[in-house]
Amino acid sequence: ASATARMVGLQERESDAAARYDKVAMQLEVATREHARVRAEAGASQMALVAKVKAAKRAWAKERAQLQQAESARARQANALRSELEHMRIRYGVPAGAWPSDMARLDPAP
Repeated sequence: ASATARMVGLQERESDAAARYDKVAMQLEVATREHARVRAEAGASQMALVAKVKAAKRAWAKERAQLQQAESARARQANALRSELEHMRIRYGVPAGAWPSDMARLDPAP
């Protein structure tokens, strides 16, 4: 009778162990799926952030190029005005260092 009781007890413990194993296996499966989902979302988020950073860098580079182009145009315009002023100074015989307002008082050179 005690052997039968031990056998029943052993079977109950084996059944409990199998149930615990199945429960842990299901928890592991759920955790594995959750890990894969979180990892995929993180990868997608990272790709989106990388794309935003690249777009911002492109926009910054474009803006920088436009600013450089505008500065170059202003420099060319300033040089053209200096050249025109020098030609007028020579034409009207204004000495170097005279103010441009002095030119209005002079007659053109013959």
